[in-house]
Amino acid sequence: MDCGHFVQIKDGVSTSSYCNTRVCNVCNRIRTAKAMNGYLSQLKERKWIMVTLTDVNCEASQLRNELKGLKKSFFLIRRTLKKKGYDPDGIVKAEITYNEARDDYHPHLHVLIACGEQVEYVAGLIVDLWLERRPSASIKAQNISLANQDSLNELFKYTTKTFSRKGKELYTNPEAIDAIMRAQYNTRSFQPFGRIKKVTEEVDEIVEAQPIRAEEGIYMWVREDWYNLVTGEALTNYTPDPEVKILAHERSRPDPTT
Repeated sequence: MDCGHFVQIKDGVSTSSYCNTRVCNVCNRIRTAKAMNGYLSQLKERKWIMVTLTDVNCEASQLRNELKGLKKSFFLIRRTLKKKGYDPDGIVKAEITYNEARDDYHPHLHVLIACGEQVEYVAGLIVDLWLERRPSASIKAQNISLANQDSLNELFKYTTKTFSRKGKELYTNPEAIDAIMRAQYNTRSFQPFGRIKKVTEEVDEIVEAQPIRAEEGIYMWVREDWYNLVTGEALTNYTPDPEVKILAHERSRPDPTT
């Protein structure tokens, strides 16, 4: 909750500390940006297909083993493809969603592939091989679609959503988040294959931002902005959507007289 809580402005550069945890919205935004910057440059000028591979939902106690099983199934499918003479480039992303009504979890894979003019055939072959290896999976639950900018943006969004929206309010389920975190502990969310180079998911503990025009000093985050601990001035002057209820620590704005 306190990641990036303080920002130091010195010599026209902002510096802040980050926690590098997967449950952190601040760090997850940085991970998303790093993934998009690192991978999108490798995806230019080729036809890409997005394949979604799913199986039945499971309980929290089964989640980690089920996620491992999905990844192993796709690894074996890639090995079969090579034996058949196909070696696509791509990225596989593991994702878990929580079904509140049923109180269970839906681990699944999003697979982005390119394989020249054969890409559509290879995508269909991946689904066929998946259904062979996962007899409990339904053909109706699998999906093949042409990748566009929107689907690429969705692919690189980080997997853990700490808040969900109900109308104009945000809510969270700590038990579901904890179950998802335990299942994904010490695993990679993105796994490139073929000729796609790996991009690190780690967020540096100390990050220096681009040059910034602001008064030097230490700024502390309070609800929607950072405020100078000496002058009380806001750093960004950001105005949040007044229609959305903010769930945050109730801190007071820094008082420069104390």
